[in-house]
Amino acid sequence: MAATYRPIDAFDICKRFIKNMPLEQVQVRVLDSVSKVMWMAAPWRWSIGSLPNITLVANTQDYTVALPADFLYAVTSYVTDQNGGSPRDLEIVPSMPVGGLVGQVSRVAFTGTAGTNGTARFFPKPVTLPTGTQTVISMYKKTAPVITPANVFTAGTLVFDDEWTPVYEAGVLWLSYLFADDTRAGSAQADGRGTYSFTGQRAVFEANIQLMKEREKLLIVDPRMVPDAKASR
Repeated sequence: MAATYRPIDAFDICKRFIKNMPLEQVQVRVLDSVSKVMWMAAPWRWSIGSLPNITLVANTQDYTVALPADFLYAVTSYVTDQNGGSPRDLEIVPSMPVGGLVGQVSRVAFTGTAGTNGTARFFPKPVTLPTGTQTVISMYKKTAPVITPANVFTAGTLVFDDEWTPVYEAGVLWLSYLFADDTRAGSAQADGRGTYSFTGQRAVFEANIQLMKEREKLLIVDPRMVPDAKASR
């Protein structure tokens, strides 16, 4: 994986499309916002990390887990059985109360502050089982890199491979048009059924993200297993 382009490179190219309109006052905001839109669009391989494995103990609901400094929220969690059972997905929820039933674990909540010891709480409490036979393996979404005046000229700030730079440039152009009050920025619409539609440069950007999703090897995540992003912060 190679990330050698600088965020400012995309801005310099897009300025040509807006006739060199002075947008320097908002350039960092444009570059950072587009980076975050792309970051949150999918579980990209460069945006996912591993949480420490947890060995389940009978009748124990809470486990201390060292949350990475870039932890945002858990995206997938499953139980492995050393006795030969098939891996079993767990539903990830934002939080859950203490106590409850004892049985086969089906849910997990990760709480705490990134960079400190947090808590993994399971429901139901694990049943009596041989020591060390069941391990929970989890992956998490990393926090997005923050583009600042200090790193806007630094190669590697964008993290993703150079091959996806055109997608980023399409997004920077969209937001540059928007700040320039240029109708070429396009528009976005959404309805209560989860249907979205885009026009103009916004449509070009969204189409590029979709193509990116189809070509990248993405972590398979059941949306029912992932907590609401707002609730998990």
